[in-house]
Amino acid sequence: MSCWKVTYLLILCVFASTLLFAQNVQNSFTKNNFYQAMAGTDAAAIDEQLDLLKLAAVKDKTAFEGALLMKKASLVGGPKKK
Repeated sequence: MSCWKVTYLLILCVFASTLLFAQNVQNSFTKNNFYQAMAGTDAAAIDEQLDLLKLAAVKDKTAFEGALLMKKASLVGGPKKK
């Protein structure tokens, strides 16, 4: 294999791993997104944060989950939807 092919392959691998890392960071639980969801009135945003929190390794995970569930309960009407 020639040197330029190896270089091209290496650059391609670095580019692909950068894209995957950026997507993974974007789809992770952050306190900023948590507070935005808590301040809003969108139940879908709350559900999204709950889904992200399930996969996250965050200190006080149960506290965040409890707060999100209470916020969701205040947004949806009636016990059947909670």
